[in-house]
Amino acid sequence: MIEPDVILIDYHMPEWDGLRTIKEIRKLNEHVPIIILTVDDRQKIADKFIKEGATDFALKPIKAPDLISRIRVNLKIGQLTKKDNNVFVEKGINEKTLRSIKLFLIKQDKPVTIEDMVEKLPVSYQTINRYLNYLEAEGMLQVILEYGRTGRPKNWYRLQITQIS
Repeated sequence: MIEPDVILIDYHMPEWDGLRTIKEIRKLNEHVPIIILTVDDRQKIADKFIKEGATDFALKPIKAPDLISRIRVNLKIGQLTKKDNNVFVEKGINEKTLRSIKLFLIKQDKPVTIEDMVEKLPVSYQTINRYLNYLEAEGMLQVILEYGRTGRPKNWYRLQITQIS
């Protein structure tokens, strides 16, 4: 059986959607990087894909340099996981990136948004969101919702612990 180095999946496909495809792929291969491409920009959809095992999420139309960059990064992720399965704490969670996000949060004297983090860290919005979801699931993150007059509520984040592991 040939194992792919990276997989690109579109959310909207005939017969199977991207979520079902990821679930089936993960039954066969837990480590292959999966990049999701979609026109659907809802955060809820991105969160579902990451939860099911996608390693990256990109909105279409995507420019060639961005897609090539994402493929290269995900190929490196795939190579690392083949060499050392302990590189990741959980699917798609790298210890070094997790540590840098925790350090950033510890240094903050007030809650921050994902946008604040994107400005200060060399990490994409989607990646920061995935790490924040992980920290929240682990009980290490406080999420504060701010409801405005219109639109979606804004999330603010504060780390619940003071030590870095």
